[in-house]
Amino acid sequence: MNIKALTGISAALAAVMLAGCVAPGQQYGGYPQQGYQQPGYQPGYQPPPQQQPQGALYGTVQSIEQLNGANNSPNILGTVLGGAAGGLLGNTLGGGRGRTATTIAGAVVGGIAGNRIENSMGQPNVLYRITVRLDDGRVATVTQAPPLRVQQGQRAAVSNDTVYPY
Repeated sequence: MNIKALTGISAALAAVMLAGCVAPGQQYGGYPQQGYQQPGYQPGYQPPPQQQPQGALYGTVQSIEQLNGANNSPNILGTVLGGAAGGLLGNTLGGGRGRTATTIAGAVVGGIAGNRIENSMGQPNVLYRITVRLDDGRVATVTQAPPLRVQQGQRAAVSNDTVYPY
């Protein structure tokens, strides 16, 4: 096997391994649990109550339903890494004018494969459909993204398509 083939194969394998290191969705760093005190807070400190939204409708949460939407995030990294790996692999296979064709074909196939792999790794978008029985008897249904700050049976305010604890 020649050096170009080995270089191309090792580059393709490195790209595939790096693509496996990509974390889907948003990640959050944590604080150490033991002995950590959040800056600005003293033991026993109670934060001031949230301001109630202007023009809100008030009622009681009747139901909360979790909805899993499709992962609509663009899969750019998987497409780029897959295309690069496929192009490198295709470049090592062809010779002469065929090298250009195999490079292009490898990049296209690698890009499609990388996009599919990243899409399958992605987590679905989570939404909540919250139904609130308003004080005047009407029913308000709001679909909102996390964080969910209310529970079923809790008093709530509905304002700007968001449900707040009341």
